[in-house]
Parts: sequence; C-alpha cells; structure tokens
Amino acid sequence: MTSLHPYILGLDVGIASIGWCLTNSERIIDLGVRCFDKAENEKGESKGLEWRTIKTQRRRLRRRAGRLSMLRKLCSVNGLVASTSALQFCSGNGDSPWELRLRALDVQLSSQDLARVIYHIVKHRGFLSTRKAELKDEKKEAGKLYAGVSRTKELIAAGGWRTPGELAARDPAFADAKRNKQGEYKNTFDRNLLRSELQLIFSCQRALGSSFVQSEFEQRVLEIFDQQLPALSGAQMLKMVGRCKLEKEEFRAPKHSWTAERFLWMTRLNNLRVFENGERRSLTEEERLAIIDLPYEQKEVKFKSVRARLKKSVGFSDSARFVGLTYSQTDKDPESTTLIKLTGWH
Repeated sequence: MTSLHPYILGLDVGIASIGWCLTNSERIIDLGVRCFDKAENEKGESKGLEWRTIKTQRRRLRRRAGRLSMLRKLCSVNGLVASTSALQFCSGNGDSPWELRLRALDVQLSSQDLARVIYHIVKHRGFLSTRKAELKDEKKEAGKLYAGVSRTKELIAAGGWRTPGELAARDPAFADAKRNKQGEYKNTFDRNLLRSELQLIFSCQRALGSSFVQSEFEQRVLEIFDQQLPALSGAQMLKMVGRCKLEKEEFRAPKHSWTAERFLWMTRLNNLRVFENGERRSLTEEERLAIIDLPYEQKEVKFKSVRARLKKSVGFSDSARFVGLTYSQTDKDPESTTLIKLTGWH
C-alpha cells in the first residue's frame, strides 16, 4: 500500500513572475521560477486601462448616436425637416452652425436652419462632471476640461456675449478654431450654458413668430439634451459591493473608509517589530502611543518618520533596527520605505 507523505507547495506570485517550491518535512523536493511579460504598456500603465478607455469611448459614441437619432425623428415628426437625413452641418446659403446660432437670437430662422441649430447644440452639448476630486486635479482630463470651462465663462462675461454660440461666432479668441484640438481643452463649454442657449433660442424664435417652437417640442428637445444615466445609488450601488468572506450576510467595507484604514494601520502597528541589543521585540505601549496619530498627520508615513517621532518622544535608540528592512544596502536608505499611506483620510 502506497503511503502518502504531506507536501507543502509554496508560491510567490508577482506581476512578472511566479516562484514555486515543493517541500516535505525533510527536504526541498524541487523549486523554480516562471517569468513572463508584465501586463503593462511602455508607459507602465495597465493594459486594462487602455481597454477600458476604448470601451468607454464606444459607449459614449453609441449613446450620442442614440440621442441624435431620436432628435432627427423628433424634428421630422414636427415638420422642421422633410426627412431624418436632411440635417446637415451647413445651411443652403452656406452659413455655418455657429452663424446660425447667432442669427437665431435676432432673426426668425427657416425650419431647416432651426433644426440644424438644435441638432448642433445637442450633438456638442459641452462638459458636465459630478466628480469633484477630479475637477481639482489639473493633471487629470476632467481638471483640464474644467479649466477650459472656466476660460470660456470668463470670455463670455468679459465680452458681454449672450450665448456660447455668439462667443464662438464673434470673439477673436475663436477665430482660428471653434473646437478643441488634440490634447487641448481651452474651448470647452459648460453644459448648463449650452442648455440656457437652447432655451434662449426657443424663446427668441417664439417671440419672432416661429410656428415650430411649441412648448411640447421644446420640452422634448431638452429631455434629449439632458439624457444621461443617473449616478449609481441605493440598490444599484449595493449590487457592485461584494460580501464579506467571514460574515456572509455583511457587505465588505469600503477600502478608503475610516474604519478599514484604521484596521489596516492598527494591524501594521501591532505587527511592527524592532531588533535591539540582539533581541527582537514589539513596540512598547509608550512607543505605540507616540506614533499612533502619525498617519493622520502625514500623507505618507515612512520608517524614518517613525524613527524621528520615537526618538523625539521616547528616546528611541539609534542602534535599533526595524525588522523587515534590509540595512546592508549602501546605495539607498532602507528607512525611506513607506510603512503606511492613508489615501482615504487625506
């Protein structure tokens, strides 16, 4: 009868390699490593990021095409155009959409030109973001877009322009280009301003005697203009939250919540060990209290910050070493390693 011996398989899984070792209670049976390319592009970014970006663009274009299709049908049903294919970017007399948007404030437009104006605004409906954190970061795309929105708002106020369309048609700042070029966002308009322009055009055309701007038609156009999936909330958001592995009925805590980060910090603090006078020890209660608030005072807590605080507060020995750091390296300070970083708190 074949006897079964207990084996232990150890795995060291990294982003570009997997190390393995098979042992029993007496010896190492075999070991090795398998290396492979990182799942990153030449910039060090995840390949999944590129895939998600492309997927987001496809979704955005598909939704915009859906809105424009509904608008074309609406204009056709209400008699503004003969067919859904009649909407073009230039009118019969060669006026650009920007010129038509300016004329719509003072002159009654033909039904086809009015349809082109509405179509142009709904197609390019400007920037709207609810992510406040991104708006503050000028390095991110949303931050750059917000800077462009601020610029166009200032130009409208400085020039006394009534609408973004009038600004683009008359202001010298838009003489070279009406739209943003690759990598630039300086000509970005706020969506709320474009919505106000659409409402003003309806009001002006109604006052000028146009029979195509009934209140029902205006309301439906504004609904198409505003069409956007609502932010996740309630049950929709809970569907995306996993369950705790230990308490199956409970949801997982947010990674950046205070309690989750507090748990992580307490775990790191309790597991922190010091090698001093030939002995390995944990931190004393006095030492723990000296550094317990450090992660809430500094965005990034490094071991050298811990040493400085301990030395100042409790006279931490210069000869003491933190367990887990390699002090034999001469080209790099081992205590420049980060102990913890509470990104949710900061």
